[in-house]
Amino acid sequence: MRYTTKKFRVSSVHWPKREFNPDSKEDLAEYKHFLENHNWRDGCPFIVEWPYLDVIKCIEDKVVKHHIDRLIQQTR
Repeated sequence: MRYTTKKFRVSSVHWPKREFNPDSKEDLAEYKHFLENHNWRDGCPFIVEWPYLDVIKCIEDKVVKHHIDRLIQQTR
């Protein structure tokens, strides 16, 4: 059996993860960076929320729901 000598960096940031907020410009900028570069700046800053199994699906769903709600409000 081979053992790897690679060291993996999880994150150098030591503050707690947070829920993704689609109203936050900072959170949207983090997600935009991920979409453009296929990696997080310094580890994923967001938590997985129930009922999702991964952070990306959670963020996508929140962004879509947020924009649909805005579009509905604009049409009224």
